[in-house]
Amino acid sequence: MIPIFYRKTDRKGNILLGMQFLLTIPIIGLAILSLYSSGWLLTEANTAMEILCGYLIWYRVMFWGGILLAVVALLLHILMIVKLRRTGSFAPQHIYMAALSLIIIFIFSVIMVISENIPSLIQDAKTDIAAIESNQLVSVTGQLNVETSSRGLPGPYREGQPAPVAMATLKPIDEDYYFIYLPVSKKIVTSEGSLYFDITYTPKLFVVVGITPNQSD
Repeated sequence: MIPIFYRKTDRKGNILLGMQFLLTIPIIGLAILSLYSSGWLLTEANTAMEILCGYLIWYRVMFWGGILLAVVALLLHILMIVKLRRTGSFAPQHIYMAALSLIIIFIFSVIMVISENIPSLIQDAKTDIAAIESNQLVSVTGQLNVETSSRGLPGPYREGQPAPVAMATLKPIDEDYYFIYLPVSKKIVTSEGSLYFDITYTPKLFVVVGITPNQSD
């Protein structure tokens, strides 16, 4: 999403064109972070702790990247208007066009942060990491049905990013089923022929920390 470029009316108006060009830099930077930072953080993640730590950093990159994008865009627009006033190239329509450009950028950054529920995901990942460190995990015995394909944890996932977990359906004894996330490194356990498994997982994002065949079958 590229900001609106203004038509230059004279030599001094080139300042406006140059500032608009600069506005594309934070947008491109945020897109690059979104596409590639998860790969750097999660490629070698195997355990629940490694996966959650990687996602926590990635969620923070997305959150602060969205805020930084909006702040940088605002500052550049202010600088642009100031420059135009000083050079005598300012016209009232510049305010309206700058406002429209800012609205587009703010919508892009804010929608990304809010629609993906990133602030809540940051808190959930922090809570789960603390739960692993303090061994305050959820323990349950139940049947498990694991999807064959891998995926990522909740968030702005895109094709080509690491997929360190598989979604699994857990059916505890005398309870309704629900979904949990099983690290790919643990998927082999579910093929051992046991009907029930003893499972421990984190309280917020439901990432499996431990899984063993139930010995009472």
